Amino acid sequence: DFTMNMGGEHTRSVAVLTSTTGALSKFVTKSLTCLGCKTVIKSGALCQHCLAGKEQQIVAAKMGLMREKEKEFADLWVQCQRCQGSLHADVICTSRDCPIFYRRTKAQKEITTVQEQFERLQLNW
Repeated sequence: DFTMNMGGEHTRSVAVLTSTTGALSKFVTKSLTCLGCKTVIKSGALCQHCLAGKEQQIVAAKMGLMREKEKEFADLWVQCQRCQGSLHADVICTSRDCPIFYRRTKAQKEITTVQEQFERLQLNW
């Protein structure tokens, strides 16, 4: 009875779920927001209010955030290298049980997000 339920043709099919456009997606749209005050804007990176006097503060804050995320990623990278046993080789760990793996990939994603925000600022120095 057990082998009949756990084995057989009905267990060999794989159902792949696909996302369909739901009713809520007709009302929700992704908008461009100001990097300083998060208000919705049509183009650019900053609203008129933030362009007037806060531009340097926003750039400095984003640079600080980038430095913080890069340090976090570097520290986690070194921990992974120590666990692997070599500080001179790339980390090839993909262990799903390791919490550092997830923190490292999260930090890497956050760095990418901050880099995209910098690209939106279009700094001409």
